[in-house]
Amino acid sequence: MVIEGYKHREKRMAESGAVSNVLNYYGCAIPEEMIFGLDSAFGFAFYERGDNQADILMGRSGIFTRRSFKLMGIKEIEYRNLSGKAGLEYMDAHFLAKGIPVILRVDSARLPYATVPREASFGGYFVVLFGYDREKQTAYISDCARKAPELVGVKELSEARSSKDSPPIHPLQLAYTLEPPRRVPDIGRIGPAALKETARSYTASVMGNTGIKGIKRFSEAMAKWPDTKKGTISETERDGRIKTMPALHFQIRQAGRFIEESGCGGGAYRKVFAEFIHAVYAETKEESLYGCYEKISESAELFSRMGQRFLSVNEKTGAEELQDCISCAITALKEIYRLEKEAFGILGR
Repeated sequence: MVIEGYKHREKRMAESGAVSNVLNYYGCAIPEEMIFGLDSAFGFAFYERGDNQADILMGRSGIFTRRSFKLMGIKEIEYRNLSGKAGLEYMDAHFLAKGIPVILRVDSARLPYATVPREASFGGYFVVLFGYDREKQTAYISDCARKAPELVGVKELSEARSSKDSPPIHPLQLAYTLEPPRRVPDIGRIGPAALKETARSYTASVMGNTGIKGIKRFSEAMAKWPDTKKGTISETERDGRIKTMPALHFQIRQAGRFIEESGCGGGAYRKVFAEFIHAVYAETKEESLYGCYEKISESAELFSRMGQRFLSVNEKTGAEELQDCISCAITALKEIYRLEKEAFGILGR
């Protein structure tokens, strides 16, 4: 069963892109930056690992947050027990057969077409299931990062849905369905409220590793990486070959993936969020919003340069260059903190 009329569209962000594609199928063309912005999902979170594995960072406040659904009048249902082959067959019979696409949470590194090593896991990634072949045991997947849909085996998809390789962020075999939206959002009316809520949650977080405080925690941990990330990490290539990389090098590259890749739209979600601020400014003509747009755009560019340099690190990169890479990133984070504190101070008012 393949849903007739579902069209795969390449997007920049995994979660908001998946939601946008499903809403497009329902006849409601809402761009991904609007979904992300209305969700008040912009943020930062840093999870420091106590072992030699790579620390995890995110440029948003949570995974599959739902504020935008309420603002758009969308009913969303979460399913926690549809696992493995049986779960896919249930989704085929009860959703796909009725023309309802299903959003699946997966570990991006476990998808068979992924280009990263299996150890570069991230369990907060999303794809859309829009078809299933029981005879061939394959699923039709719409992954926003790909130019075309992917055909994935049931075994591989089940492994991606049940992976526990990126604690504390596991996919937990979660699945979601959406009902068609009841209204098109009035950005001029609800956009400012969404920005104010984003500012509140970003600046008032009580957790030291989330919100704007997370930027400082990330910087502090990064300064210690040369001492805390010792030894080597084994990387499993897509062809099954095993190679080793110094743990510090792997950590830096993985941080680069979180900042520039992993379905975040580049610049740790800042590029897309800046577009949302500009869209609200265009509707309201509130001049202070344009200043915030410029500050977040600058923050996005600093993050993006950092991520791109991190991604240029390989197993042959020398100690001196690594230290310079870290030092430059720490300097950039100080400026990012200043820019975002100023911008969200304005947005909060």
